[in-house]
Amino acid sequence: MGNKAMKLKLILATSLLAFSALSQAQSIKMEMMQMNMNANKLMRAGSAEDFQAIAKDFIEITEKTKAILPNSVEGDKAAAEDYQAGMQKLIDVVKKADEKAKAGELQEAKMMVSELEMIKREYHKKYK
Repeated sequence: MGNKAMKLKLILATSLLAFSALSQAQSIKMEMMQMNMNANKLMRAGSAEDFQAIAKDFIEITEKTKAILPNSVEGDKAAAEDYQAGMQKLIDVVKKADEKAKAGELQEAKMMVSELEMIKREYHKKYK
């Protein structure tokens, strides 16, 4: 009987690990989708106030996503740091654009946000 219980525990532990890796990948996909939606909303913001509210959301989601490493960088310190640096670039761009919006320069802010797409493409190639 003890042997059966051990096997069951092992199967349970293994499936939990697999599930956590899967849910982490799912979580990253969800966060990325939210980041995309917010980037699109930034481009369509009707006012500087709207822009600032959306920018705040974008930064919060990106900070959260930065902390979740995709499976492709697990165990690779350099790749993990590069992935996080990419996320930080997105945050920095939105922070700078937010400053423009605060100064009432909504069009300039939106032009800066267009950089997000290039950064996203560059990092998507590396870390899917």
